Amino acid sequence: MKAEQTEQSLESQLKMARPKRAEVKRVPLTPEEKEFLGEIMEKAVVAEKAGELEKALGFYTDYKNELLKIKESISEKEQEYTINLDEYEEYYEPSDIEGKIAFSAKKDGKFYVIYGQDRKIGKGYDFAHNPMHSLGRLFFPVEQDKKSFVVNEQGERIGAAFDEIHHITDIAGQLFISGMKNDEYFVVNEKGEKIGSNYSSVSNLMNVKGECVFHACETKKNSSKWFLVNEKEGKYGQEYNAIDPPQFFEDKMFFHARQGSEWFVFNEKGEKISKGYEWISYLDNIGGNIVFSATRDNKWFIVNEKGEELEQDYEEIGTPKNIGGKLVFGAKKDDKWFIVDEKGKKLSEDYDGIEFIFNVAGIMFYQVKIKKKKYIVNEKGEIIGKDYDFVRHPLDIGGRIIFYAENDGKQFLINEKGEKISDEYDKISSVEDIEGTLVFKAKKGDKWFMVNEKREKVSEDYDKIYHVVPINDNKAYIIAKDENTYVKRVIEI
Repeated sequence: MKAEQTEQSLESQLKMARPKRAEVKRVPLTPEEKEFLGEIMEKAVVAEKAGELEKALGFYTDYKNELLKIKESISEKEQEYTINLDEYEEYYEPSDIEGKIAFSAKKDGKFYVIYGQDRKIGKGYDFAHNPMHSLGRLFFPVEQDKKSFVVNEQGERIGAAFDEIHHITDIAGQLFISGMKNDEYFVVNEKGEKIGSNYSSVSNLMNVKGECVFHACETKKNSSKWFLVNEKEGKYGQEYNAIDPPQFFEDKMFFHARQGSEWFVFNEKGEKISKGYEWISYLDNIGGNIVFSATRDNKWFIVNEKGEELEQDYEEIGTPKNIGGKLVFGAKKDDKWFIVDEKGKKLSEDYDGIEFIFNVAGIMFYQVKIKKKKYIVNEKGEIIGKDYDFVRHPLDIGGRIIFYAENDGKQFLINEKGEKISDEYDKISSVEDIEGTLVFKAKKGDKWFMVNEKREKVSEDYDKIYHVVPINDNKAYIIAKDENTYVKRVIEI
């Protein structure tokens, strides 16, 4: 009897917990939010069909809680307010943190972080750097009594004290901080626990499968050696004379480093995965395989992750690029540059130089030099906007290919056919797609404002616009400066 009552009770709770369509429709969701909530709903339906009522109830409850968080977030984002800067002796450019204005400012001789309309964080410091955030947490480095440390949103000190802080990064939900003290460099977590030891130098804090890994250097008798350090083992892998910043492809980390006079490619375990070369380009991912260009004995090669070499009969070659799953690169012969694929097939005309190859939505564009002028060229060899003084790198904005262009000192936007799709302004920046509508910052004279793809001005004039953040339903909020105030305003695109 009790089991039947429990089942009836669960069914009653399920009936109450199932989200109502009308309730969901009232909340404007981004595609990512729709996908996220859809996954929770699918789990709930599958569990209910399988008779796992308690599990289904848990998923329905999760769905409603997440929907409530989104509603509260939208409400927070739609709040408008103004912050008067006259009360501060110094202030710095604002950040956007969780829909709120956040910045470092000095008042009564001490620095604090101002967060939102009226919240002041910290006890007052000799200096406070602008706040940062990760995974919903706010934190900022400060300087006090010639020491540097990190402060969280509650005003509490986290990590350790340094003479100088160099880098802060979030790895698997925990902050890691690198810096220098007494001319020695080290890394700590937010509890102040040291990772590894003290070193002559530290660089490139990175997340390798949820673990903090960094490059470190020890110098002894004028000889410097670089190596990898992680949380579990400390120093591991091989030693290097020089090391370049890492590159990540999916969940794998790679880097190049020099041993003696030769450069090699290494993986995240510190294992050598290439032969030695005099020079190695940046890496690219072609069909799931790492590829790079390299030189040895005055010969040029394209090399893959297995160390297989494809010798190239050219005077020089550029970094290989992945264009729609195919390998292409710039090559030089008889003092002229052109594009070729991995089979040596020529894909372009000859130019005085090829400076960049761009992959935009699987389509190849490249920047070339003809005499002293630079142009953007498409896959067909056609110059984009050839009648303009200058065309900047292509952008993939919501699946549309857009370029910045300039003529006679005025800037505007053009499409891939070279057609103007905006009016002319003194400056244009930050082109974005908001719910399928193009929007960008524009400047005329001393004032900045927002413009949409219909060439409509959709904001007031400001001295500067710092952030443009989508909300939903063709709305965005901006954080800007208007005379001696910071403002947050909602605009309709």
